[in-house]
Amino acid sequence: MATAAPLRREDETFHGYCSNAAWTLRSGTPSSLELELAYPSSHPVRRVRRRIEGVPGRAQLMLDLDIETRTDISLPIGLHPTFRLPAEPGTASVAFDGEVRVFTYPIDAEPGVSHLQPDAREQSLGRVACKDGSFADLGRQPLPYATEELVLVTGHQGGATLTNMAEGYVVRLHWDADAFPSCMMWISNRGRSAYPWNSRFQALALEPVMAPFDLGTDVARVATTPLRRVGIPTARSFTANIQWATRYSIEVTSLYA
Repeated sequence: MATAAPLRREDETFHGYCSNAAWTLRSGTPSSLELELAYPSSHPVRRVRRRIEGVPGRAQLMLDLDIETRTDISLPIGLHPTFRLPAEPGTASVAFDGEVRVFTYPIDAEPGVSHLQPDAREQSLGRVACKDGSFADLGRQPLPYATEELVLVTGHQGGATLTNMAEGYVVRLHWDADAFPSCMMWISNRGRSAYPWNSRFQALALEPVMAPFDLGTDVARVATTPLRRVGIPTARSFTANIQWATRYSIEVTSLYA
């Protein structure tokens, strides 16, 4: 994974058909929504369903995801929660539940902008190698320089916590670690100059995935990638006409409660 890989996908949209198409609202109440997306008849996925429900008395969302395919197929899969960060460097922190290891993107996430050493493997979250010989603490956000980074975190046990010290709250993300054995951190820290980012966008995505970063189905299905060689699965097997389901949650609490 030291060089760019072919990026074949089952459709032409970068993050998949369900990230770009219009969903249908099937039902809604003051505290919940049910949505469905039917895929084109030529696609191996038949439909995807989502239920989003608020938890009474808590600032928490429970989210259910169901996927049904037309054929037996192996596909990379991921979620994409993205969180606002404070402006001042280091005034937020990220922690995972387990003893995590970090794999950096095999090439620069943003050419000429990214700071991390490409294809660095099994680093600690607080000490990730940079191209200039220094180390970055990815547990402290935002980083003190403009950059664009993608890293894959393993060993997380299905939980991550983002603490915003500047604004006094904590976000807790929980997911099924068997369904999503990795978590991709998208660190977008004013590193993209093109529209619509305009060197102003600053956010952190914590993305539970069973995928080799965002490198597509070709790479996901290869058994000899560095991730697969150390036992990290990168594609999920779906069985035709059998619904696959998972649940995750996002909760916000006060830092001072």
